[in-house]
Amino acid sequence: MNRTAEFILGLIGGILGIGVGLFFIIAGLFGSAMETELGGNIEGVEFVFGIGIILLLLSLLSTVFSMPSMIQKNHMLSGIINLAVGALGFFLATILWIIPGILMIISGGLSMRSPKPEMAVTPSSAADKDSTEASHADSGEETAEEAEGKAEKQED
Repeated sequence: MNRTAEFILGLIGGILGIGVGLFFIIAGLFGSAMETELGGNIEGVEFVFGIGIILLLLSLLSTVFSMPSMIQKNHMLSGIINLAVGALGFFLATILWIIPGILMIISGGLSMRSPKPEMAVTPSSAADKDSTEASHADSGEETAEEAEGKAEKQED
C-alpha cells in the first residue's frame, strides 16, 4: 500500500514542529540573556527553554516515525506515536502547535489504517484473452469480433 499521504503530512508536521521547538528554545535563551543583562529574575525562562527541548525531541520522533519504512514495518505504532505527539504538543505549545499538531494527528490516523492487499497487474490477462480466442477458433465457434466483422460485410 502506498503511504505517501502519511509521509508527507507527518514530514511537514514534524518540520513545522521543529520550528516551534526552536522558537521556544530561542525564546528561553533570549529570556535568559535578558535576565543576566538586567540582573533581575525573570520567571519561567528555564521552563520555556525546557518546553522547547521537549517539542524539538517530540517533533524529531514524529518525523522519524512518519518515514515510509517505519510505517511499512509497523503502521499501528507509527500512527499511535504521531497521534500522541500531535496531542501532547497542544498541551505544551497551545496555539503555536495548531498546524503541526493537526498535520501529525491526520498522519497518525491515516497510518493506523490497515493496508489493503495490492492487486497485481500481470500480463497474464492479455494472454488469457488470446487463449480464449484461440480456443474458440479451434472449436469452430465465432468470437464476438468475428461475428461483428461478418455482420458488417453482409450489410455492404
